[in-house]
Amino acid sequence: VEIFGWKVAFILPGLFSVLLSIILFILINLKFISFLNIPSKLKFENQSSPNLILVAIIMLTAMFGLGLAFQIMQTSIPKVLDLRIDNITTYRIGVIVALIYGISGLMSLIGGLLADKFDLKTIYVIGMFAQVPCYFLISYNTGIPLIVISLLAVIFNSSILPTENILLAKLTPEKHHGLIYGVKFIVAFGSGPLAVYLIAKVYELTSEFSILFIFSSILIAFVAFMALFLPVNRSINKSATKFI
Repeated sequence: VEIFGWKVAFILPGLFSVLLSIILFILINLKFISFLNIPSKLKFENQSSPNLILVAIIMLTAMFGLGLAFQIMQTSIPKVLDLRIDNITTYRIGVIVALIYGISGLMSLIGGLLADKFDLKTIYVIGMFAQVPCYFLISYNTGIPLIVISLLAVIFNSSILPTENILLAKLTPEKHHGLIYGVKFIVAFGSGPLAVYLIAKVYELTSEFSILFIFSSILIAFVAFMALFLPVNRSINKSATKFI
């Protein structure tokens, strides 16, 4: 941004996306990538109708809460760094934020490896509860501690996404997976406009974001507590890892 300006900062990712789309189109036409639907060998964990309703309520609430906290964090963290770290440049803010979310992408891979080996519900619940103190500490920390804690919050948020996807696949009928994952992304990304509104309103009233991160901490604690009641059998992991 400091070197080339805001326009280039938006144009370059757009051009990169177009390039990836062209490459994907070519690979599909050359049959290197197939759209053939292959039925999963993972067994659906049968749930009674009341349990399915419970699963839907818990998972939708958890996905919305996690999505809202993530959107709040992602949108506000550059300004938080600007407010709380003296004499920091726009370039340094960009580098810090890029490193935070770059590392979080790697943690999604590590989270997937953990999901293959350990109890899914345990990973999901611990990953959410671990975010609670992170968001609370972000609300008042400055300097290097702020950067480290922000990194931890994003790591815990990203690392449980594979587990969340596997839980959705295991706890819901396969014939509805397309609909279910569509709803998942609507809920997760639909929290974005609300996050932007909350950020703008809180900053207008307080000229800071502390209240917002305390709210995120409470929200994540609430959805983590709800996740404790997911009707998941511990045998779910054995069937999940058997075919991997």
